[in-house]
Amino acid sequence: MSDIRVHECTFSKCDENGDEVCNADGTVKLFTCNDNYDWSHIAESVDDNDLVELPDYLTDKQKQMLRDITKLGNELADPFGQWQEDLAAVPEMGETISYLLEKVFPFLIEEIKNE
Repeated sequence: MSDIRVHECTFSKCDENGDEVCNADGTVKLFTCNDNYDWSHIAESVDDNDLVELPDYLTDKQKQMLRDITKLGNELADPFGQWQEDLAAVPEMGETISYLLEKVFPFLIEEIKNE
């Protein structure tokens, strides 16, 4: 038997009507326990036969968006790039990068709004 540990655990909540509590964008609001929570009792109830490997958690669309973000970032980092001929394109590229990041990782944007 392997030494099994809890890596991540998320929870959702339901309101008094049994409906899931959602973020402003309609996605289910997820929660976890504080850093001091002792997860060991959960790991003790799991054995190797209970575990299945997680698939790659990014969708093909998210992976393509990340490739697009990388490409835009590399273009901005190129000191001899096309952006120097059209400085107005720089803010637009930055906005595009922000937009794509928000689509790939919407929970990051929600955290920023809540700060």
